[in-house]
Amino acid sequence: MNTQVVSAPADQWIACRNCGEQFLWSAGEQAYYAARKITAPRCCRNCRAVRKAENETRDRRVEEALVNATKQTGVVEVYFADKGYGFLRGDGERLFFHCSALRCKPREIKPGVKVEFYIIPSVRRPGATCAERVTLAETENGANR
Repeated sequence: MNTQVVSAPADQWIACRNCGEQFLWSAGEQAYYAARKITAPRCCRNCRAVRKAENETRDRRVEEALVNATKQTGVVEVYFADKGYGFLRGDGERLFFHCSALRCKPREIKPGVKVEFYIIPSVRRPGATCAERVTLAETENGANR
């Protein structure tokens, strides 16, 4: 007789990676996360709420900046998929772009690929510019590159 023992999740205390506060990860939350194959939370609820507000502010600032931006074309110089950012060259200017700015699959962004993008003032670095809404550029025959 071979029976498999399955242990029920128990409440856990986890330290927040941002503020260091201990927060409770209940057995019910663990079951919810396990059913949806989500990893354990690394931040407390307060830090997650702050990050969500920061992201909403960033998104609003990007949308405001895109109103005055014009679409340009350029070529990807380098993209670090493991780090989530890269650089492209457009009109002689080297521009930073984050993986959140991509509007295509990250594996399609390779050095030498032609892309279309908008140049906006950087939200995180005052005085700098960056590329936003990076998409693959279509050529005459409909293919990229």
